[in-house]
Amino acid sequence: MLPRVVEAPEGKPVRPEAADNQRLMAEILDDTSCWTPELAKFTTEVFDAMAENWVDERGGYRAAPLVDALDRGCPSSSGRCLEIGSGTGVLTPYLQERWGDIVCVDLSMEMMSRRRMGSQVQADASRLPFSRGFVRRDRHR
Repeated sequence: MLPRVVEAPEGKPVRPEAADNQRLMAEILDDTSCWTPELAKFTTEVFDAMAENWVDERGGYRAAPLVDALDRGCPSSSGRCLEIGSGTGVLTPYLQERWGDIVCVDLSMEMMSRRRMGSQVQADASRLPFSRGFVRRDRHR
């Protein structure tokens, strides 16, 4: 667990469902069999429904942790960047500053259709539709 270095921006909402969502994500990380096709479908539907207002409601405070991570420990910017859970592309410009070739993956086509950036692929990150080596790893960090 990394220590918090960037404080939550002023006015960042604390959503009542956040704790339950975080608990579910922890369960899935601990036991990947919890991520079922039914849960993937449900998750897609939830994010499809939130797509229209996502940037206005959640876009303003999401960049700080990514910018901090890139500044403190950015891997080499050669090769391709795979953005998992790209959604509406709120964070994509920050990645594009470091990598020219971005592949954006999200379950929700509604989210991705809000902003066209990089190469967009609708997919479940647990079953990426890419061949081995599609995203080259820089072994010389």
